[in-house]
Amino acid sequence: MRGIFIAFEGIDGSGITTHSKLLKDRLRSRKLDAIYTKEPSKEAIGTLIYELLMGFYPSLQRNEIYALLFAADRFHHLYIKLPGQPIHPEQGERGLRGVLHYVRDGSIVIMDRYKYSSIAYQTTSKEAAHGINLGDAGEDFVEAVNMYAPPPHILVYLDVDPETAYGRIRSRRGLQMFESAEDLERVKARFNDIILGRLMNTPEYCPGDNKPWLKKLRELVGVSAAELYPGGICYPVVIHVKETPEGKELEEELVSDAIYGAVLVAASEIGYRVDGAILREAEELYKQHDDIVKISIHRR
Repeated sequence: MRGIFIAFEGIDGSGITTHSKLLKDRLRSRKLDAIYTKEPSKEAIGTLIYELLMGFYPSLQRNEIYALLFAADRFHHLYIKLPGQPIHPEQGERGLRGVLHYVRDGSIVIMDRYKYSSIAYQTTSKEAAHGINLGDAGEDFVEAVNMYAPPPHILVYLDVDPETAYGRIRSRRGLQMFESAEDLERVKARFNDIILGRLMNTPEYCPGDNKPWLKKLRELVGVSAAELYPGGICYPVVIHVKETPEGKELEEELVSDAIYGAVLVAASEIGYRVDGAILREAEELYKQHDDIVKISIHRR
């Protein structure tokens, strides 16, 4: 049975790591094969990105360079190697499997950040360490270098007030780039443009569309788009989570319930087989929390 690719997005401090891990744990508790993974990865390119985000290598501090590095790490993550996956000596690199291989084989893969973060962050100008201006990579450029990154089946957007997010960041660790209240405000506006303004109204992919990543799916994963993306639905299905309605921070458990319910309801809508009792539980949770979570599905 085909799996599902779920991506979590939101500004830093919005809770995407917390809630993507909670969703993974909850799905596993229902005996579903759920895998959590994160961007940037902990592989070689991702490690360089983390060092850059900490302010190392000032000469590399440009949004164009960030966009290219994130896209390279993402390609490796999607098509070549899920972080932590062992390389079997007898198989060598032929035995490697990326995110899309696991989805092909039936896993629910939960991605903590995806390409929409690249668009939001790398097209928001920011002054980095040592007073270097990162510049604006331009949306056309960022989208072009991510042409082989297909949409997730489900995109969960955690819509959090920037002041709340900034307070969370300051309380848990030192600040990295893009983590002043003003920067978060600008990035939040970009996320709203991309997800609420665009994707909720005009999905990225409908079955039958011609996209560059279709060839890579066949070449590197061995599946067609029709096998991975069921017809009749356009992708991504967007789940909009208002985690701080009217500026009020909600309890973590309540938000987790809302996300879990909405994800399984959306998964069922796009053809993922959900056990009847589990689906009824999810539908009830979704109804209980419809004031903070909405599913946007476009049918073709």
